[in-house]
Amino acid sequence: MYSRRKQRKNGLKLYGLIVVLLLFLQLFIVTNGVHAGFEGDRNIITESGQFIQTEPAVASYGGNVYAVWSDYRNGYSGIYFSYSSDAGNTFLQNQKISDLQGGNQISPAIAVNDSGSISVVWEDISTGKIRIVGNGDVSKPWGFSSIIDSSAGANGQQKNPAIAADSSGVYVVWEDTRSENVVDLWDATGTSEDRVSLSSPVLKAKYSPDGAKVAIVQKGSDSIEIYTVSNGSTSVLSGHTAQVNDIAWSPDSSSLLSVGSDKKAIIWDVSSASALKTIDGYSVAGTCAWSPADNYIAVGFNGIAQGPSSPPRDVNISLYDTSGVFYGNLTGHSMPPSAISWAGNGTCLASSSTDTHLIIWNAASRTIVKNLQTFIPLYAVSYSPDSTMVATGG
Repeated sequence: MYSRRKQRKNGLKLYGLIVVLLLFLQLFIVTNGVHAGFEGDRNIITESGQFIQTEPAVASYGGNVYAVWSDYRNGYSGIYFSYSSDAGNTFLQNQKISDLQGGNQISPAIAVNDSGSISVVWEDISTGKIRIVGNGDVSKPWGFSSIIDSSAGANGQQKNPAIAADSSGVYVVWEDTRSENVVDLWDATGTSEDRVSLSSPVLKAKYSPDGAKVAIVQKGSDSIEIYTVSNGSTSVLSGHTAQVNDIAWSPDSSSLLSVGSDKKAIIWDVSSASALKTIDGYSVAGTCAWSPADNYIAVGFNGIAQGPSSPPRDVNISLYDTSGVFYGNLTGHSMPPSAISWAGNGTCLASSSTDTHLIIWNAASRTIVKNLQTFIPLYAVSYSPDSTMVATGG
């Protein structure tokens, strides 16, 4: 069931709701300008002492690299910031940017717009709300944070924010556990809000790159709902026979990739709500990603895979061209991949896994560019928009 409502909002431009897992992260930054070879990881913590840092996020602008994380050095979790003006080689003194004392602040996310202004959001556990603070000049002190949406009420819990920014504004999404099963959508001007009401909790909700549609997966559902932002109309993509676990849009927004517990990956034509290609996998398909260059799709399987005319082998990621023709397997993880992220030019992709490894792959040669072992299971990975850095955590 869907319903829509309009409400005036000022200031921020909010674009949707996504459901993500609450992760405890350990920071590793890997820098690379041209994907020819990755350098070593950098230590962002400039102060001496034993601190616990979790949940990192990074952004870049020009030659500057910006990082935020949760930090327990004061006996409670605050949000800290540091930046590098030499492309990530050295980082300046850490700054605490969450202005509240006590009451843990967690799950930070950061974005930089095309003029270099920085915005950071995080979850305030004490109030159950998402807070935001901005800074147009990192040489000056940070201001006070503010709550983005106070309408959830005392019993609402807002979690796991994500943020993006451009010349038009700042866009924030989060998981919301208020009593309704909803997806909240805000338009680009920040003056209206749509609400999509659902029958079950939301597992995934992803905007199409052109901003015209939202693909929604509910927990326990074997289908995908496509919501059209302009008029509130909906269509349903039906073809899986078990829970849909992940979805990924094509760069031109015309197609959608979905993977499920039925061991299938399906490429959909969104306009006709029809399956263009069904890929029969070899185990549960848990994660997927569509290359921004529109040259490959990647599917993460939770077990043994097999390519055409080749013996079975232990691999966890299979590559296909965008019509669904098998291209090859990526062999390297010893446990199922938890997340996949493509570089912007489609030449490389990164994968994380509970085997504690972050692996950077060359897609064309299907070879490992960098294999970074951490000390914890990894559940998330993301390329920076300029493809020079990868953030991971678990």
